[in-house]
Amino acid sequence: MKRLFLTIFILSITCASFVYSQEIVDYDKEDAHYLRWDIDRDGIEEEIDVVAGEIEREGVVCVLRVKDKEEISTKAIWIEFNHSYNLSLVEISPNLEPFIGIDYGIGAHGYALTLFRYTEQGINQYILEETATFLSDRPSIQIKDVNGDGVKEIVTLGRDYDNNPIEDNYIITYQYIDDGRWGRVSVYRTSTDEYMPEDWSKDLADIRAYMQNAERYNLKRTKISK
Repeated sequence: MKRLFLTIFILSITCASFVYSQEIVDYDKEDAHYLRWDIDRDGIEEEIDVVAGEIEREGVVCVLRVKDKEEISTKAIWIEFNHSYNLSLVEISPNLEPFIGIDYGIGAHGYALTLFRYTEQGINQYILEETATFLSDRPSIQIKDVNGDGVKEIVTLGRDYDNNPIEDNYIITYQYIDDGRWGRVSVYRTSTDEYMPEDWSKDLADIRAYMQNAERYNLKRTKISK
C-alpha cells in the first residue's frame, strides 16, 4: 500500500526555481522543489525534483527523484515537519560530487538537513543513498570551511537549556570522512567556553535540563481527578 502512495507522489511533482543557500535558516526564502544539474559530471544535466505529502495518519513522506536520460532513480524518506521544505545542491569541495540536500522545519523551532548521494552501481546504473541528517533547534545549519582545508564542514547550533536557551548555544561541527560518511568532530559550549567530551549527547543534555528546571521551578504533573 505504501508503494502505491509513493508512486502517486512521484507522479505529482511540484516545480519551482532553484535556490541554493549556504545557511539554512531563512524561512522566507523561495522554496525550490526542482533543479537541473550535471550531478554525475558526465556532461549531461540531470533533472532533480522532490515532493512531500501526508499519507493518511502515518506521517509525511518526502520523495526525491533524479532523472538521468531515460533512467529514473527514486528515494523516499519518512519525516515529520511543519514548515516548508527545500531542495538544494550541497557542494563541499571541487574534488567531490555534490550532495543533494533536503532541508525542512521540525517541531516548534527546529530545522533539519538530510543529505543524499547519487552514486553509480554498475554500468550506467545509479542509485540514491541517504547519507546523513543534521538537526538544529536554534535553528541554524551552516555549510562552511571551518579549518581551511578546502573541504566544507557542517555546523549546527543547539540551544543550551541548562542556561539561557535564547542566547547560549552548543556549536556542533561535523566533518566529511569519506564514502558519504560524516563524523562529529567538536561540540563547543558558549556559556562555559569549553568543548564537550566525545560521548556528549544533545538529547541527554536536554532531558537533564528539563528535569532540573522542573524541580527548580516546582513544575509537577497535574493529576486529573475523576
